Amino acid sequence: MNNTVHLLNLAKQIETSRGEVTTIGDVIFDAFTFGSNERTSSEAPVPVIQTTRKETMPGGAGNVAANIAALGGKSKLIGVIGMDTTGIELRELLRKHEIDTDSMVIDPQRPTTKKERFLDGDTQLLCVARESREVVAPWVIEKVINTLMGNGYSIVVITDYNRGMVSPELIRRTIEICSQQGKKVIVDVHIKDNFDITCLQGAYLITPNRKEAATLLGKAIPDDHQSAELIARHMAEQIGTNVLLTRDNEGMTLVTTDGAVNHIPALEQNAICVSGAGDTVVGTISLALASNIELIDAVKLSAYTAAVVVGKIGTATVTMHELTRVIESLSKAQSVLV
Repeated sequence: MNNTVHLLNLAKQIETSRGEVTTIGDVIFDAFTFGSNERTSSEAPVPVIQTTRKETMPGGAGNVAANIAALGGKSKLIGVIGMDTTGIELRELLRKHEIDTDSMVIDPQRPTTKKERFLDGDTQLLCVARESREVVAPWVIEKVINTLMGNGYSIVVITDYNRGMVSPELIRRTIEICSQQGKKVIVDVHIKDNFDITCLQGAYLITPNRKEAATLLGKAIPDDHQSAELIARHMAEQIGTNVLLTRDNEGMTLVTTDGAVNHIPALEQNAICVSGAGDTVVGTISLALASNIELIDAVKLSAYTAAVVVGKIGTATVTMHELTRVIESLSKAQSVLV
């Protein structure tokens, strides 16, 4: 079958399946203030921004959930927000993106995570954050686990933005419960020094980037196919899971538990902003798996959605129309994902 036709058929399968995915992780309220920098302040050597518009988007785990919903999936989000105005605004924003927020946890002792960027055209001048990076209270984790026990969605994604929601305990217990229920767990974890890699055992797929893989191995990693394969294979054998090593402009390397290796190149597009591209990749793969698509095909589709989202500013999403359009245009221009 022609490669383009095959990919378009897969996209159609996602559209008609209405797959169900639960996302667990750090939820962020992303705000972007756009304007122009025409002068320097008389009070200090800093730019003065004449604002023109403001946009808000779900960030962090919210962006993963939003990408799933934008492609037509049923998207449930589990995260923690504060009892504040930002939390109310974020929850309303998530609902506008057709994300199920009924399982969101409200912790009065924490602020809702908010990041506001100020931009002059495409150039980011400043980022202001209001957040807590403390590990969430034990009762929050218990509430998440209890929700999972009654959750019927077939795919669960854990995405970590290092804001305290995701811990080795949460990962381990989520994988344990989902394994008992026959569900696949995808873990996009923020790997830090002394990270307990054993908590990932039993996951269906992990998606470290090159820097995180280097942290686990304790050494720098050359960015070539052979090194990427050796690293991903080592992690797959050590943890007993499929590994997707993301490599920025070099694309992705997938090593599966049966030993198969695939290098998926990054598709040529005019990149404006790579913020959130990893969320789009994880969201696409999880929804494709929920639509009964094979892992390698799910990863190939995610390369196309990533090609779309890097052409947008901020933590953006991709629609099914945009996915089919980029498959048609890029597949004709370059036969790379056969």
